[in-house]
Amino acid sequence: MLLYRIQKAKYATDISGFGSTLVSGRWHKAGTSPIVYTSGNISLAILESVVHLPPSVKPPDLLLLTLEIPDTAVVTIPPGDLPENWNKKGYYDNVQHWGTAWLQSATSLAIRVPSVISPDYNILINPSHPDFNVVTIAESAPITFDERLI
Repeated sequence: MLLYRIQKAKYATDISGFGSTLVSGRWHKAGTSPIVYTSGNISLAILESVVHLPPSVKPPDLLLLTLEIPDTAVVTIPPGDLPENWNKKGYYDNVQHWGTAWLQSATSLAIRVPSVISPDYNILINPSHPDFNVVTIAESAPITFDERLI
């Protein structure tokens, strides 16, 4: 399975999730387990990046990473099994706790969860999982966003 991630060029080959330990996200709290956020297609990866940019701010030099992971390593979470408020604006403690519990349990290498901003899916990868070594960077290329998006 191919997954897509946009990140700063200066971290070109870093898929350790280290940055996630510094800043909280929808599915995790800073200071806890690392996580790597990816998307199932390039368009969603762009949307997921643009939505976090301040208005009218030129993004830094970015790369589009194409990651490869075995299909069998990804577990789809049905929407009914997700915590309350998972799709609301902002971050909620119960959602972050749910994601952190998944990371710490290491029950799967990756989970497929619905995106909040698009009727599509993001795939969350647990870099602390014992099978993380099967995740590879298949391709890395510079990416820019159309001005109309930012």
